[in-house]
Amino acid sequence: MFRLLKWGFQLLILFIVVSFAGRGYAALAARSQGLLPSDPVSSMFPEPQADQVRLRGVNRDTIQPGANLPGTDLVLVEIRESDAVFAKPGGETAVRRFGDSVKFDGPWANVSGTDYNVSGRIIRVNPGDVHVVSVYSITIFDTAPVRAPLAMTPGTPYTLVLRARTDAPIRGTTLHYRGRTDSGDARVDGLDGDSWGQFSAMDSIRWSGLLREDLAVSYNMRILFYTDTDIYLGGTVQLTHLP
Repeated sequence: MFRLLKWGFQLLILFIVVSFAGRGYAALAARSQGLLPSDPVSSMFPEPQADQVRLRGVNRDTIQPGANLPGTDLVLVEIRESDAVFAKPGGETAVRRFGDSVKFDGPWANVSGTDYNVSGRIIRVNPGDVHVVSVYSITIFDTAPVRAPLAMTPGTPYTLVLRARTDAPIRGTTLHYRGRTDSGDARVDGLDGDSWGQFSAMDSIRWSGLLREDLAVSYNMRILFYTDTDIYLGGTVQLTHLP
């Protein structure tokens, strides 16, 4: 019975987190059907400054003792039966259990000119690892994206959703959304080797390059939805700090 209750609670946490991330999709669908007169998703996808890139999404991380919560300085020191003990660099520790929160607000991977906000919940504590589901936001300042084929260092992929308006750049890339074609496809410019640039919903788009001289990025996305005024893409992004 306890195991059933535990799994039920895990599913509840996942539902809450995914529902939070999916509110923008619901509003977008309502707007596309004419049920909402204005732009209800702007508050969920706020426009950053011109030289900033903001990545948002939901992630699940598996952490073993001695490892950091990816992108943070929080270290899982040890696991004591059902307790997960986390520590900060200053030596402060916190004991977290199944269903407890794990939060971080600071530079991503200690890289200057970045801001990383994580709000997560522990969904499983095993003898050898801890599972955390989080809503995250990474803001990168002073960016000037340049496309380049890169050999990325293996790292943690982050799930994300990107939004771009028609004739505006897709932030963090050199791509531009040009709206619908006469045939109803989405027109995306800037992909090397794809001068056609016409895509349907759920088609894939990949892009890799530099956000700054010290930050490489690789996107693996699919087109979720598009209208005459904007496009939404979802998938994964991997960041690598270049020394």
